[in-house]
Amino acid sequence: MAFFYLGHPKTITDLRSIVGMRQMNNRSSIRIIVIDDQPFPYFDNLRMHGFNIEQIHDLETLDSLSSYEIVLCDVQGVGAKFHHELQGAYLVKEIRKKYPFKFIISYTAYDNDARYTALLKNADISIIKDENTDVWVEKLDYAISCVSNIEEQWAKTCDHLLKYKVPLFQVALLENEIVSRIQMNNSFEGFPNINKAIQLENSAKEILKSFVGSAAVKILLG
Repeated sequence: MAFFYLGHPKTITDLRSIVGMRQMNNRSSIRIIVIDDQPFPYFDNLRMHGFNIEQIHDLETLDSLSSYEIVLCDVQGVGAKFHHELQGAYLVKEIRKKYPFKFIISYTAYDNDARYTALLKNADISIIKDENTDVWVEKLDYAISCVSNIEEQWAKTCDHLLKYKVPLFQVALLENEIVSRIQMNNSFEGFPNINKAIQLENSAKEILKSFVGSAAVKILLG
């Protein structure tokens, strides 16, 4: 079946004027969760810096992370429910699998052996736990800038959609609808409604659901 599009489809770059009017590095608006069986030593200090940070001592279910954009995960002493010898490193892998767009920071009090290396590649950043406060502030500010960047998040979304065999033309139609909704400050209820000819697999639908529910989109919708 051939498809034709009249006019100029909108792209994510058309949102730059809106982005310019928003405060993209607002520490208080991005929810951060720490997974650590011990008291996180920088918790109070980071809160004093304005970060919206919470802590849990272990993870009961992956679903409990849905409302957080940034996840800090200790490598040791967590992930008991998953019954894996590599504990937090394995947990990082499972979090990445379910939430491809969350920013994950793994950390540990000491260097890990080679068994952890492959699993910790699923984290965006891996650092030593006893870094000073300035380093933690810098890393969290960077994480906030990443999850708030609409163009970066859409680029990741496109990569996943193409991996799930969504045709480029359909990706363009989805992008056009996303931009139109944001420009008109409309919700994403019933998204996507572009064309009944577009059939998306459940995996692709989940990717789109993650994107439209992301901090980057929420910020632009105000």
